[in-house]
Amino acid sequence: SNVTWKDGRLACEGRKDTAEFMDVRGNPRLESVLLFGCREKNLARPPPPGTAALPRSLLARAAPAERAPLLDDLMAKLGGNGTVRVMAVGMSVTSMFAGPSQHSPAAPINGTPPGGTNWLARLVATLAIANPSVTIKADTHASGGLSALSLAPCPADAICSSTRLDRQCPDLLVLDFALGLGFPSTLKSVEVLLRFATARGIASVLLVLPDWCHFLPHIRAIGKDVSHHVACQRALYARNETRAALARERGGDPHTRKMAPLAAHYRQTAISMFDALLPLVAHPDAIDLVEFTQDGIHPAYWPELSNRGAMYSFAISDALTYALEPRALRFPPGGWDGSGV
Repeated sequence: SNVTWKDGRLACEGRKDTAEFMDVRGNPRLESVLLFGCREKNLARPPPPGTAALPRSLLARAAPAERAPLLDDLMAKLGGNGTVRVMAVGMSVTSMFAGPSQHSPAAPINGTPPGGTNWLARLVATLAIANPSVTIKADTHASGGLSALSLAPCPADAICSSTRLDRQCPDLLVLDFALGLGFPSTLKSVEVLLRFATARGIASVLLVLPDWCHFLPHIRAIGKDVSHHVACQRALYARNETRAALARERGGDPHTRKMAPLAAHYRQTAISMFDALLPLVAHPDAIDLVEFTQDGIHPAYWPELSNRGAMYSFAISDALTYALEPRALRFPPGGWDGSGV
């Protein structure tokens, strides 16, 4: 339902209860809690692992048309009864919204909690449903603002030393460093990691996440500082203006323009979340971008304990799954609007 603001009072249309706040319009966190609090709950259940949260047409946009050869080797391993290891290395979206997970035939995964924001656990669960005889182990090496440059001198430490993966190199590597491309060293350092993985036959995916506020002209000019971050949050809540700006976008994502050729050079895969989500968040009758991200970078944080970040996390997981093994996903009629979390 809609939110109305009058004489310092916030009200949800159709509800009798109202609340007073001193400066709700200047507090992005509070705005988020209140705006999402006005949404009806449990209109639909979140799609379980194996059921896509996005239409097939959007997921197909995220990955290149030409399939990387090492993915076929990975699929052969998933189809067996051995062990497949997955490592995700990267920055805050991996640190905060991914985590260790494991499936084995003796202890199968029953699915992530409804609306859970762990995109890596959802990926493992989806692959396990399609390949029940294999053991899948997944781990992360990530922290907020982690520099790829710090890992480049010894890639094996970050990629092949996890005790959860039996101190072996993974069969699948996901690299999440696109949001660090503002530093000149990032692209070269990612290439070092990718070259290391390719030389060892590790199927690798560059997870390319955009800075969505880059595409909002009135935010772009502010620059990369605290003012940019706060202005970005506020701008995303101007839903109509944000949608209109994205609908006019023709230049594409600068992160994808850098990462996709690098992945192609090593015959690996790049996943562009900008390409996947743009037709949806720019459409006048579809889901607003603020449902996915409240700061232009991370899955939604607030309201607390509501798992609103599942919108973006599910999209990330399903885009990865579709690039690896499209048959692992079912596509029911309609689409998920984030209800039920």
